[in-house]
Amino acid sequence: MGLNPEYILDRAEFYEICALMKSNYKKHKDLWEAARLISFVVAQCHSYKKKLQLHDIVTFPWEADDENTMGGTKPMTQEQFDDTFALMEEMLAQGLI
Repeated sequence: MGLNPEYILDRAEFYEICALMKSNYKKHKDLWEAARLISFVVAQCHSYKKKLQLHDIVTFPWEADDENTMGGTKPMTQEQFDDTFALMEEMLAQGLI
């Protein structure tokens, strides 16, 4: 991620870490795309029965049909949000975060 471990371990806030974890896949996105393209070319050379598409090799989470469901995850319901918020408040009161 390119960040100082001391910052992440000692000074970063919980919301910062969550945001970093959610966007961590972007760091290697271009490498994954290149690997898929190479695999596609090799597989297409050996495929005599049908013409392959890039998505036949692998479909990445950021290519999901529904843009609201990144990688197959669904948005939180209000009940899930309330439960998570209550848990965070409890952890904050105990000094865990």
